[in-house]
Amino acid sequence: ALKTDHNHTHYLTPQGWQPFKEIQEIIHVKEAKPIVLTVRETIWGPVLHNDGDKHFAFHWVLYHPESLNANLLRLEAAQNIDEALRLAPHLGMPQQNAVIVDRDGNIAWTIFGPVPDKMAADYRYPGDWSSGTVGWRGFLPYAEHPKVKNPPHGRLWSANGRTVSGDTFRKVGDGGFVLGARQRQIRDRLFAMTRPIRIKDLYALSLDDEARLLQRWAPRAESIAKSLPHQAANQIVSYLRHWDGRARADSVAYRLVRTFRDAVHAEIVGAINQACRQVAKECNYWRLGSRREIVVWELITQKPNSWLPRGVASWQALAQRAAEKAWAPVLASPEKLAQWTWGQRNQTRIEHPIMRHIPGLAHWYRMPHIGQSGDWFMPKVAQPAFGQSERLVVQPGNEAEGLFNMPVGQSAHPWSPYFGRMHGDWQQGKPQSFWPGKTKWALRLVPVN
Repeated sequence: ALKTDHNHTHYLTPQGWQPFKEIQEIIHVKEAKPIVLTVRETIWGPVLHNDGDKHFAFHWVLYHPESLNANLLRLEAAQNIDEALRLAPHLGMPQQNAVIVDRDGNIAWTIFGPVPDKMAADYRYPGDWSSGTVGWRGFLPYAEHPKVKNPPHGRLWSANGRTVSGDTFRKVGDGGFVLGARQRQIRDRLFAMTRPIRIKDLYALSLDDEARLLQRWAPRAESIAKSLPHQAANQIVSYLRHWDGRARADSVAYRLVRTFRDAVHAEIVGAINQACRQVAKECNYWRLGSRREIVVWELITQKPNSWLPRGVASWQALAQRAAEKAWAPVLASPEKLAQWTWGQRNQTRIEHPIMRHIPGLAHWYRMPHIGQSGDWFMPKVAQPAFGQSERLVVQPGNEAEGLFNMPVGQSAHPWSPYFGRMHGDWQQGKPQSFWPGKTKWALRLVPVN
């Protein structure tokens, strides 16, 4: 948050008032006049947003020269986890979770990319950096860079979740980590494995579609279904009562639970946003992402009347309204319930991002739309256009026994016999060898005389 003068031409810094620097970016438009975009710069970064008299600058690690290098290529020469860990703070890239393994059985977790050395302050919200007591002092040295090496239990997991706590978490900050449901499930599966852990065991973990997070929603969905005055209610109750707890493609019950949960979220978050926007027009609690589950579950469990949406008499009434919205297609046509499966909704949509906009070519670059098991909050992440871009299990030093899967295949040419060759196995979860076979084709680039 910037302190500006009356005319908004200068802003306050630890060195005093400084003028905004203006840069004109010209965007050329075909068969139209160029668009001129004026960008206002500060010592911290560009002015990202103006809210009336409030100005905000955007400070990002990639604005620093430490983040602009090709050190990532040096990882190819790292011989063990210690060499890789020492490279981590110097890799020119946005921060990324990294799990590292070497052939001697050592394991480590760290963050690839420089981590800011922040002065003590609350960085969850925009702050005033003009005093010099809030902001960055540079980047953490190797000794203070977050890392976990060879934990006593011999296991590491990440899954885009929160990996550290305490002082280390304060150093890293909240970069938008996801709800820990998938992370916890992977952890539990790893600890349930008996040593020696085999490659095929880890591959099987990547196909785990047990929906642990949503299992607590099933009894609530069943209870609400019993209260609905619809012909299909008894059938819905029967499906929910016999659910096996998995997000299988042929599961009607999982779709009933998932859509009910989503509708409850929509009712509650929509009401919070409506009230919040009376104060701040850009308020949006959907930005909580997967972590809004914590808020929603607490509300429907504690049931505070003061948090009920306007016009809703009780939490029971809210849940009934959510269920009727979620299950509207099958409540109106009960005969469709048996075909209302999770796979019907969760069909793959894998196609070339450019070719989809070119008439006549899109169908050549599109994989078949097939219902798939899995979802967000489990090891087998699977959404129509998002999911496991590859499944890869390799033991360093024993690469020949590694397993590999990828959608589509190795060729991006639609007329190649290898285009789409791997897609069926990826869809069905059938592993292929990571190790390459014999060379069948070679492409030689011959210089022109």
